[in-house]
Amino acid sequence: MSCLQSGLVLPFLRYGDDSLRNSPLSLIVLVAVSVVIAVGSYAVLGLLLGREMGDSTQLGINILGNGVWSLAVAPLILPVASRLHRRVFESREVL
Repeated sequence: MSCLQSGLVLPFLRYGDDSLRNSPLSLIVLVAVSVVIAVGSYAVLGLLLGREMGDSTQLGINILGNGVWSLAVAPLILPVASRLHRRVFESREVL
């Protein structure tokens, strides 16, 4: 699972909240923050397990770059993910 996908999964756990559903900008920011947390957690876990991560400056740039990239790409993926989410939960209500 890529970092952007994990970033999209985390906000949808809270997607039932109407304030997020009515504000796509807050959902996009939540995706970007989730990606930064996911990549940062991966880096910390890798460091604890002895993996070579390189320079700390480069690691920080990489983590922040993933967050900025998510801010750029999430608005393109969000409509598709929202439709898919709506279809899944509408089909669950019918049953």
